[in-house]
Amino acid sequence: MEERPIEVSTDHRCVLGILTRQLAAAESREAATLAADALEALLRTGTFDRCCLPRYLALAPKRSEREVQIPIAMHGDIETRVLVWPGGAGDRVHPHASGWTTFIPVTGQLVAVDEAAGDGTIAGPLRPRKAVVLRPEERLRHRVRNAEAEVALSIHISGPRS
Repeated sequence: MEERPIEVSTDHRCVLGILTRQLAAAESREAATLAADALEALLRTGTFDRCCLPRYLALAPKRSEREVQIPIAMHGDIETRVLVWPGGAGDRVHPHASGWTTFIPVTGQLVAVDEAAGDGTIAGPLRPRKAVVLRPEERLRHRVRNAEAEVALSIHISGPRS
């Protein structure tokens, strides 16, 4: 039996809710890049680490085969989620075909396995605090897992196909 990701709600929106609203209002064809720049800047200031990180990590179960998804905000076509990854947890292979996704590993060691049409498979660790932009035209399918025993956390912002 395949275990599905857990979805947990929270009323803590903090700066991610504001960022989501600003990205939706911008209506930019480069929203994915704007999201990447904004997430990296947000983590550089340390505000997320002091305010949000402990609250979201507290929602992670001790054990789970799958990630825990925390919906944060949705404005227009832009959606933001925080994912917490218990030790060893991973998602299933999935495409990013319906729109773009920008995500950033915040804490822990996440490993990605990317499958690109015609390019084969690439596996390796994701750089902490470095945003990754996935666009539908890349025709990428991938999966992510936590390579450590400690809980990992990532932020994901998704939007429509440009």
